[in-house]
Amino acid sequence: MIPRHDCVFNCNAEFYHSLWSTSPGPDFALGTAGGNVLIEMTSPTYGLASSSYPSAASGWAAYYQEGGYEDVVPPLVVIDDQVRIGQCWSLEGEQGHIAIRLAAPINVTHVAFHYPNYEELRAQESRAAPQNVAIWALVEEEILEEQQKTTQLITRPGDYFMQPKRRFDRKLVRAKKFVQITSIFFNPQKGTRQLSETEADARKLTTALVVTEVISNWGAPRTCLYRIAVHGKEM
Repeated sequence: MIPRHDCVFNCNAEFYHSLWSTSPGPDFALGTAGGNVLIEMTSPTYGLASSSYPSAASGWAAYYQEGGYEDVVPPLVVIDDQVRIGQCWSLEGEQGHIAIRLAAPINVTHVAFHYPNYEELRAQESRAAPQNVAIWALVEEEILEEQQKTTQLITRPGDYFMQPKRRFDRKLVRAKKFVQITSIFFNPQKGTRQLSETEADARKLTTALVVTEVISNWGAPRTCLYRIAVHGKEM
């Protein structure tokens, strides 16, 4: 039970519980810690001309400025430690994905979705939140095959999330596969940080690349993602 005096006036104690819950450790997706977005495996940003979108993060600032896209939030916002209403990465429709290269190889134990306070969101902003989400980790195929002898994990080819017409270094996915490490039902009313523990068998696998796949949202024509945190044990 959360003491009432720890809340601001008239606050919902259960809603704010997530703010005080125990941390699962360092966030290896965090941009300032070395995480990065792999645009070659990331869906197009809503409102941008995807055909001319630069593949390197270093070219994004110039692209946004020269193209008149200053008001469009780039994918890098999902690995920022700040969550501000409206400062989210948007993809068209209710399905898409974003790939995050982690700061170091880890065994993923938890994935956290951060979102603004539901009570401060407009209805259309709430509907743009993700609903059903799958989290995938890119792992060595040889190690995965050994693991599959004792358990059955859902897998996809290493190039499954590659975006068409974008340059791609196939060495990144050579002899590797994606394995689903957890699935999340996200409800923006349930707190500003919602933590999901990965499958027990998946926690035995080491990865340096995680893909968040949005399968559905809450009924909006676009989906809006805020901070995604990836926690685990560094190898």
